[in-house]
Amino acid sequence: MKNNTKDDVPLAHISRDPLLLGALVLLSLLLIYINYSLFKNVNPWGFLCIIPTAFVSFQTLWLLLNPFAYIFEDKFEIKQSLFHIKQRYFVDVNKIGLNKKGHIIIIYHDEESELINLFGIQKNKISTLKALIEKSISGIPLK
Repeated sequence: MKNNTKDDVPLAHISRDPLLLGALVLLSLLLIYINYSLFKNVNPWGFLCIIPTAFVSFQTLWLLLNPFAYIFEDKFEIKQSLFHIKQRYFVDVNKIGLNKKGHIIIIYHDEESELINLFGIQKNKISTLKALIEKSISGIPLK
C-alpha cells in the first residue's frame, strides 16, 4: 500500500553565524582533549566531565548540520538549538517585525505576539529572514 504523503522541500534556508560555530567547535575540541587527558591519567573526574563534553559536542554537531531557519511553502521552522525547534504556519501569522535588540516579533491573527531570539544567526541574514517571511505571509511565491 502506498503512502501518499507530501515531502516538505524547503524553498529557502538561513544559515548560522560561522564565528559562533567556530567557537563551539573549539570549545568541543578543548573539552574532548581535557576528557582524554583525564582518562589517560586515570582520573575519576573524567567520568564526571564526560557528560558536559558529550552534550556540548553533540549540540555542536547538530548546529553544524542544521541551518537556523527553513522557509517552506506553507510554514517556517526556526531551529535555535537541539531542544528548541518551533514551526509556525503562515496562515496563523498576521505580521512580523523587528525590535531594537534584533529579535523578531511575530503577531498572530488573534493579536497575540511572540518574541523570537535570533542568537546564532548572521547579522546580515536577519533582514533576509524577515523579508522572506513577510513575502510568504503576503502570498507571494518565493520561487
